Order: sequence, then structure tokens, then C-alpha cells
Amino acid sequence: MLPAGSLVVATGGFLAGHSGAGPDATSGQSVGIAEVAEPAETVAAEGGTAEAAGEPTAADVHGAGATPAGGTAQPMPAVDPTLAIKDALAVVKKRKRCLELEAVAAAWASLSRVPPMDVSYGVAKNTTRRLEGCRKKAMQAAERAELKQRARERHALAKALAANGDKVKPKLHGKGKTILVVKWPKATAEAIDAAFAGGSTDEGTLLGRLQAAGFVEVTLTGGDNVEKSFTLAPSADGVTARQRVEELGLTQPLRLP
Repeated sequence: MLPAGSLVVATGGFLAGHSGAGPDATSGQSVGIAEVAEPAETVAAEGGTAEAAGEPTAADVHGAGATPAGGTAQPMPAVDPTLAIKDALAVVKKRKRCLELEAVAAAWASLSRVPPMDVSYGVAKNTTRRLEGCRKKAMQAAERAELKQRARERHALAKALAANGDKVKPKLHGKGKTILVVKWPKATAEAIDAAFAGGSTDEGTLLGRLQAAGFVEVTLTGGDNVEKSFTLAPSADGVTARQRVEELGLTQPLRLP
């Protein structure tokens, strides 16, 4: 039970286990890209069918596609190792792109498919380590952006509730600043219902804005031991930073074997 005169709002974060800055996206020596030799043609066996040499199979390609119902693994589309490395370095060397989850994911989608037998595989592994630094920084940047939005909504909430002269003190608490505690000493049950539209999270309402900012729970307490809680669903208003990371396949550290 919270003390009289407190308001609590909670949300969830996603950077647990990813603390600490990764490698500097803009530092480090430049890495040369090995020249890739042209593959020789594959000679078809007698009675067989000729196929293009150098075309990686599912076993050759890192992260090959899923096996369909027939049990035959399907190879991923061939990737140009030189171009994959070049594109990844373009992300690593530009701070703005290094902080973009989508840019990191796009670069990794190609870089992760450089075949281990390729002459430039060593360069690809080194580039992967640098791209991993961008993955960490991009995740942190996305989390910071959400925290700033929640902080803005905290101030907006205090301003809205203090419009009639009441003294309101909102404070952020919890992991990732996910809990908002607001003291509203003069609030009655009727005032809380009126201010929060009876719990509505429609667009334009106070709870709707808090939900869009990532808060998952709001607990209001006012005078005479008045207390009221609301449960929110941030994902209903869009994709959260955590969901973006999961959908882009960036939850795990980037690594080539």
C-alpha cells in the first residue's frame, strides 16, 4: 500500500544484460576488404546437370533458411561478400547509422551470410565485431528515446493535474524509470475519475498518452486514503523499443563462428 498522496505509473525496459557501451562506431583503424577470386565453373558429371560454381548450399551459408516439410534444406540467396562487408562498414563508420536499429539489422542480414570458406571471411568477422558495437549502442539509443518520452509525459501530467491550483509532484522510479509516483493530496475519487476519463485510454486522454509513452500501470492516491489503479498495454499503441529489437532479430550479440 502506497502512502496517502502518491501516484504510481509503471513500464518495462529492455536493456537488461546490455549495459555498457560497445566499441566506438567512429573509431578504429580502417579495414581493407580482401579481393574475392572469381569461382571456377563446375563441370557437370556425366548424365548430370551443370550448376553454377560458388553457389553456397544451406550447409555453407551462415544462418541458412529453415528446412521445409520435405526435409530438404533450402539455401539462402547468394551474397556478395565484398559488398556485404562494404555495406556493414558504411554503418559502422557513420554515427547516425550506427545508432539506427534498422540499419544495423540490414547490414547484419548480408554480413551473416558470408561463407566461411570465402577469402574475405576474416575481414567479415572483424567487421561483425564492430557492427556488434553498433547493435549495443542502437539499443541503448532506442531505450533513451523512450525514457525521454516518458519524462515529457510526466511533466505534461503534472501540468494537467495542477491546472486547478493543486500541488502535484510526479517522480519516476523503477528499472528504466518505469514507475511514476505522483502526490496529489487534494484529489478525491471523483476528481481522479474525471481527470482520467474513467480509465479510458482513447487517443487524447491522459491515460492514452501515458500508454503511448510505454507506461503499463497507473496508480493514483489522493486525500482521505483515496487510491485507484489502471493497467495499460503499451503495445496497443505501437511497437515498443523491445519489440523492434525482437522483430529485427537483434536480441543476441552478433557473431560469426
